[in-house]
Amino acid sequence: MVGDKKILSIDADDDDLDVKSFYKFTEEHSERSKNKIVNEFLEMGDRLLAEIEEKNKRKEKQKIVFINYILRHSDTYSYPFNELLSYSYEDVRDIYNQIKDERNVFKKLFRFIFNL
Repeated sequence: MVGDKKILSIDADDDDLDVKSFYKFTEEHSERSKNKIVNEFLEMGDRLLAEIEEKNKRKEKQKIVFINYILRHSDTYSYPFNELLSYSYEDVRDIYNQIKDERNVFKKLFRFIFNL
């Protein structure tokens, strides 16, 4: 039996493919696959960043509404507008809820006393 160095399998149906070309093909395929996955992650990251920015914009709008309510109905506390604006959304929301709950207690007491 004559030894042929280009034969890759026992059946010799390789159509004269050598190992170097097969290795080059697998390397290029792996590189394309990695690039595709990286691009998918980048696109997903961009979409998530856009969603986060949109959510932060909505929070800022709601924060302004809370600040206006706090400034209008805050009898016991005096908060400057700029100070409230510098607080985080969660802090402003907590102050808003606190003032709202205090006002509800007075309303409940008033309704209880006068049976409204």
